Amino acid sequence: SDGIHHVQVLATNVDGEATLTPAAQLKIDGRPPTLQLSTGRGATVMVRVRDAASGVDVHRVIVSFGDGAAAHGRARLRHRYGHAGTYEIVAQVRDRVGNAAVIRRLVSVS
Repeated sequence: SDGIHHVQVLATNVDGEATLTPAAQLKIDGRPPTLQLSTGRGATVMVRVRDAASGVDVHRVIVSFGDGAAAHGRARLRHRYGHAGTYEIVAQVRDRVGNAAVIRRLVSVS
């Protein structure tokens, strides 16, 4: 499971001699980043990509806003639509350890 685990390795050779390594911390992150959306005044949407465990790899963030516009390279994005409507936002996200996802969200702006 995700989190910090303490591990030790017990190594045994063919003669049956064994040695135990000192305890070490092993950090596990198996979850991709998440997407947070909020709408503002004037057909504006704010997109925030978050990953509390490993951090967002901003160089691998690509967000399509559903109206032909796209942005990349940042964890916080703001977009203003030309007119009110319902749009599908598609975000390709990745964290610093390689967990990736494609996240789709509908947003209505007025």
